Amino acid sequence: MKIVRRMAAILAIACLISACGGSAGGGGPGSPAGSVAGEVPSAIKAMLDETCGTRPTPLAEDSEIGGQRLNYAEVLAEEDVGSSISDASKLSAGNINGTLRVKTSSDGNVYWAARKWTLSETMEKAESELENVAISSDVKDNAATVDVSQPDSVLPGTRYETCLVIMAPSDWPQSSNNESGNIEIQNMSGDVIVETASGDIIITQHTGGTIGAKTQSGDISIDTASDKEVTVSSQSGNIAISTSGSGKITSTNVSGDLEVNADSRVAVDLQNRSGDIHYTLTNGGVPYQYDGIVSSESGSIALDLADGFGLHLDAEVLTGSIEVPAAFPAPAPSGVTGEKLVADINGGGAALTIRSTTGTISIDTLN
Repeated sequence: MKIVRRMAAILAIACLISACGGSAGGGGPGSPAGSVAGEVPSAIKAMLDETCGTRPTPLAEDSEIGGQRLNYAEVLAEEDVGSSISDASKLSAGNINGTLRVKTSSDGNVYWAARKWTLSETMEKAESELENVAISSDVKDNAATVDVSQPDSVLPGTRYETCLVIMAPSDWPQSSNNESGNIEIQNMSGDVIVETASGDIIITQHTGGTIGAKTQSGDISIDTASDKEVTVSSQSGNIAISTSGSGKITSTNVSGDLEVNADSRVAVDLQNRSGDIHYTLTNGGVPYQYDGIVSSESGSIALDLADGFGLHLDAEVLTGSIEVPAAFPAPAPSGVTGEKLVADINGGGAALTIRSTTGTISIDTLN
């Protein structure tokens, strides 16, 4: 018997009106609740093709996987399904194995579509296994859900992968979860919470609300204009954050590089255990407004200051050196092999504390 791992790729949604009789499923807005996934709505078809156009690569005969050798060449089967949901106010989405992408819809409805793939020994077997990847939508207690269920991939046997795309109103709060695969969120203005065990997280054109992004293994890239908090963590991967808004950036990384571009209105707490940090402060002539911390246990830290940027600098490296422009005060020795620099830069401002256990702290000005 196959052991089916069930994961709700949940569009958990509270309705805009208290006695909402919201509906889901079928091919268009207002489809009956409890219906199964059907034909992909035309509103999301182009997004599905763009996002899910790259098929999984079938394994060749004699491929060695986990110490075992396949005695057949895999055959790929494919199926598209989709539906729509109306009368809702927030979004939660998930996938099991594959890409998850969310972008803006313009008519107040949620549209979703999935491309299912199975890879097996014969086409007959692969096509029959598509039925075991079940995606259905429903509305219960004023919340809409999309449930994704599929068996575990087995080799030799059958492998499963699903690519899920969703369109939703830009101002909806949302959370997205993925066990294995990339998550992409585009052009949203509500709160965004995303998490994947293994895969990249990409958030672009975000204009409002908080952001929380977490991956155990993968890169994180965020471009936002929000004045709310951005909280990011990765166990293994690079992190890049660029903001034109205000608020606070909190980032923790165990292994990987961290790059942040922000201005004086953004408070930062940037922590790296192993990897380099590059922090750019972009608006010259304006003092730092909030105390900030930048720390790396093993890695170099680079700070780029816009011309005339004012702050109180407190920088120290235990084993390494501090490099500064000629106009800055010279660093002083710290301990046996380190250096330290404490000074008001361009008239001072809030404090920026920089700490590195091993590495170089380099400070430069942008012309």
